[in-house]
Amino acid sequence: MSDRPAPAIPGIGSKRSLHAESFNWRTAWDIANAPKDIIKKLFGKPGLEMQDELLGKPVFDVDDEPDPPKSISRCRSFRATKDEDQLFGYMLQHLTYCTLKMRTHNLACKEVMVWLRNDEYRHLGHPRKLPQLMDTEEQILPYARWCFKRAHEANKAYTQAGIALMGLKQPGNTQYSLFDGPNSNNRSENVQKSLDKIRHRYGRDSIFRGRGLSVPRKKKSHTPDLYGGIKEMSK
Repeated sequence: MSDRPAPAIPGIGSKRSLHAESFNWRTAWDIANAPKDIIKKLFGKPGLEMQDELLGKPVFDVDDEPDPPKSISRCRSFRATKDEDQLFGYMLQHLTYCTLKMRTHNLACKEVMVWLRNDEYRHLGHPRKLPQLMDTEEQILPYARWCFKRAHEANKAYTQAGIALMGLKQPGNTQYSLFDGPNSNNRSENVQKSLDKIRHRYGRDSIFRGRGLSVPRKKKSHTPDLYGGIKEMSK
């Protein structure tokens, strides 16, 4: 640390640099070994924490098990379009991504929301409570479609579509509704497990629902750029 100048330490701004220079603290080593009472007087508690970090002492515990997310969302902007199938295709893409991420955390959602942004940059979204915790695309899709239909206006141009899965919790025991029994839920789960396996192995875009075909997709160019990289290009 003796060859690291004091101003290079994160948290040492121009004002603190002046204080350090007034005590002839020119390097990180000088500050690390400075009297604690002077450090506290000049820099307060953050200064003591900075000094401990320079000495290699842990200041904050490392959270190796962060809390699971409460919601997962995704949106993308695109050229203005009035094509309802294309807009719905974007929403399907986002549903696929969010469901995959949700299942990676072993969570299920209790609410879904879909929103659209028109060419006047006005957002319109609709949430929908789910009758039970759901963690598959097949289960969530009818409710996401309901939200999409209420957010979408015919002959209106849109520049963004987004979806959010909310109220995330551990799945727990499934409570079947009057209309869906164990066979229906098991079939949905088996299909989703197969989709997860394919997408983890070959990528998210390796398989998608039919209406997702209307979304413009990118393919890789076979021509490397100046630095040897291969960029993506539109079909």
